[in-house]
Amino acid sequence: MPQSEILKPLKDERLYRHIELENKLSVLLISDAKADKAAAAMDVNAGFFCDPEDVAGLAHFCEHMLFLGTKKYPNENEYSDYLNTYGGSSNAFTSGENTNYYFDVTSENLEGALDRFAQFFIAPLFTQDSTDREMNVIDSEHNKNIQRDNWRKFQVTKTVSNPNHPYCKFGTGNLETLKKHPDIRERLISFHDKYYSSNIMKLVVLGKDSLDTLQSWVSEKFVSIVNKNIPVPRFNTFLPFTPEYLGKRLELVPIKDTRTLDIGWPVPAQHSLWKYKPCGVVGHLLGHEGEGSILALLKKLGLAQSLMAGVMEEGLDYSNFGVSIGLTEKGLENVNQVIVIIYQYIKILQEKGIEEWIFEEEKVLKEITFKFLEESQAADYASTLAGWMHTYPREHILSGPYLFYEFDSALVNEVLKSLSPNNMNVTVTSKSFQGKTTQVEQWYKVNYNITDIDPAFIKELENVGDNNELFLPQPNPFIPDDFSLLQPSAEHVAATPKALVGDNWTLWYKFDTVFGIPKAYQIIDLITPLVYTSPEASVMASIFCKLVQDSLNEFSYAAKIANLSYSFLNTKEGLRLTIKGYNCKQDILVQKVIEKIANFEVDPERFYIIQEQEKRGYKNFDHDPPYGNCLYETCVALESIRWHVKEYQVVCGEITLEQMKQFTQDLFKTLYIESFASGNITIEEAKKTINTILSVTKATPVDPESLISFKHVLLTPGKEYIRSVPAYDSGDKNSAIEVYLQMGPTSTEISALLDLFSQCVSISAYSELRTTQQLGYIVWSGRKSEYGVLGFRVIIQSDQYGPDELDVRIEKWIDSVEKLITELSEEEYRDTVNSIVITKREKFKSLKEQIADWCSETQFPRRQNFNRREEEAVYIEGITKEALLDFYRTYIKKGGEKRYVTQEKAVTREKQKKTTHVF
Repeated sequence: MPQSEILKPLKDERLYRHIELENKLSVLLISDAKADKAAAAMDVNAGFFCDPEDVAGLAHFCEHMLFLGTKKYPNENEYSDYLNTYGGSSNAFTSGENTNYYFDVTSENLEGALDRFAQFFIAPLFTQDSTDREMNVIDSEHNKNIQRDNWRKFQVTKTVSNPNHPYCKFGTGNLETLKKHPDIRERLISFHDKYYSSNIMKLVVLGKDSLDTLQSWVSEKFVSIVNKNIPVPRFNTFLPFTPEYLGKRLELVPIKDTRTLDIGWPVPAQHSLWKYKPCGVVGHLLGHEGEGSILALLKKLGLAQSLMAGVMEEGLDYSNFGVSIGLTEKGLENVNQVIVIIYQYIKILQEKGIEEWIFEEEKVLKEITFKFLEESQAADYASTLAGWMHTYPREHILSGPYLFYEFDSALVNEVLKSLSPNNMNVTVTSKSFQGKTTQVEQWYKVNYNITDIDPAFIKELENVGDNNELFLPQPNPFIPDDFSLLQPSAEHVAATPKALVGDNWTLWYKFDTVFGIPKAYQIIDLITPLVYTSPEASVMASIFCKLVQDSLNEFSYAAKIANLSYSFLNTKEGLRLTIKGYNCKQDILVQKVIEKIANFEVDPERFYIIQEQEKRGYKNFDHDPPYGNCLYETCVALESIRWHVKEYQVVCGEITLEQMKQFTQDLFKTLYIESFASGNITIEEAKKTINTILSVTKATPVDPESLISFKHVLLTPGKEYIRSVPAYDSGDKNSAIEVYLQMGPTSTEISALLDLFSQCVSISAYSELRTTQQLGYIVWSGRKSEYGVLGFRVIIQSDQYGPDELDVRIEKWIDSVEKLITELSEEEYRDTVNSIVITKREKFKSLKEQIADWCSETQFPRRQNFNRREEEAVYIEGITKEALLDFYRTYIKKGGEKRYVTQEKAVTREKQKKTTHVF
């Protein structure tokens, strides 16, 4: 099919071709002459819904096993080794109706990667040894999720659904569901043989080669996938939520202290309605946050803090529409009042209907979004498109998910009709239900209740009255209407950002000459010493930022849905205001936000609500996973000044309204501004923003002596620093360790050597510590850069071993690395070097990505080297294998002259299941 028939974004210069192989494999080829990285993805239209009734998790297990050797490439690590050698990576996921595999690799090595990838679907080995071992990885993956509330809530929702629909299944699986089957290997083979059929697969291949070349590779390598001529698995005999499984109220006890209300309605299946997107229109209105919206009223009444609406889950034959609300304490006590308000708004939509101008406005916004869509990472793009190919016809594969094509009021009314009180389930999540539940979910051990919704309340909802404080949104004033690209004077066009310095400000400016889109970014640091003088100050700074955003939400929401947004958050140096989006109306948002920040008055009721929310947030930090505890504790230990979250937990609730008001008044008495502006914006506009801030705040310059000096602690050579802390969450059965080897301040030499070393050993760490030794699901190694100080680290979270044993295993692995590097052939070594050089020189995919890289140079610790990646690439090209070994022996190997080690250990159990050193 000619590539011109596929609708593309304005700036997309790639060539597309859709083909079908002899075996009915549907393929999308993408030729990008500028691509540094190539990618591919295969989406199989079969997921855990296809699991046999007696083997929960089989589809997910099959996904894992395809990585562990094929008939043509029997070595377990062949695929991952190849990708790693050539600067690539891979991943996969299993959902109810799909299993998606994807990878990226340097463009020159795409053909070899495709050959290895194709064998997943032609002749995987499923060896008995790897099958036995990988079951433990599945179990570790499940165990890491047991304390995660999103997994827990999802499984309870499935548990109370129709048992005749596979939606109810336990999709992840674990050792209990898999190991009990002596014939599990045969079951895997049977599953692959049954469902991995080319006619229900979609392949995407993206590379720099011509479309003809890509087509020849695909035709040669993937045509051997067997076409079993099976129909796409359908599950339409029953629905997940039929009448007997509706009208229920669930009460769940979460791990974290959260309060949510979720209302769910089964609606007509939306899969085939992509041109009309009726749920998109309804979700836009129910989820609106501007004046007259559900959320605006709930916040005014002190009942809620957040709201989202739309299709929450869907498959080929079902869709579940939902509204999810973050409740306040008052909201939790008045859940029925919240539900009544939602139905009062639904009544407006049902009685008045949704006017076509609302659809047309959404249509215009989506057209603009798609028109100026920027590139994403190759692997993510390929993976996403492979999934979309099951839904959208070839000419709309790229545009289908974005565009609103036709308005159909009948379809919208069908959705609205489904949002009826007798067609819903209600789920309330709160710690207040602890000790008051009667049910325990099987796999995650969630405590919950399930009862019928009171018929009297259903009747009340069917007859709700009008509410004058609820009304439909007005036309959006922030819809961009000028997409012209500015033409700055030649003196302001440069290859890299340039600095302009004023009395109490610095502006880094770079007009975009690469991406050519009508968008601009302004990242403005308001530097003031007041925000980090104490734990109390840090907490108040955070509350202040949230109060500002809270007060502006009704105004700024219209801009947000028009792709013009702002964020406001506290840093250790001050406050950071980021404005991003279409530039034509950016000045309106900038002016409003700055005026609000400078003249902010604390509303007592909103202060207490957000203070309580902040307090819960700090407390919920205690339920982060153990490996996250390790990462955090290492940062705290190695920063010269760093308040601990435990300190925030103590002081947050003690801050008074008067303290908050005083802090707000003092905040901008002195100020230094560091701004970064880039995109379709002139230097005059960027300076105007700075001048507006200085004018409105009336701030005087900051005394440099009053600013806090933040530094990274440099370790003493030859010493080991070991900290063992109880994991914050005593209910988490995992333990974790981070071993951090510090190299000292950043330099081109050390940074280049560290990157090359990390690349050489990353697959070894993963395959040895995770796949072979089965230490845990979370295993990774690599570079750490903090405050301009470099280091190498290894992270493991394990449900089988304690940190002391993990430490022994890591040190043994580190000791084995010397042999690994020594035995690399010259060709293998040069291939690895070249792959890193290519990665260093990889072009930015988007304006956002480019700006993030440049801001990392201008913001603390202000290294201001915009040519860093190229300098490191040049240095890496000259590193010999002996030089790399010298680096390893000096900084990494035990006993090395400059080996500085810290260990953070998060321990959750006094007794480890296994303590012997078995390899």
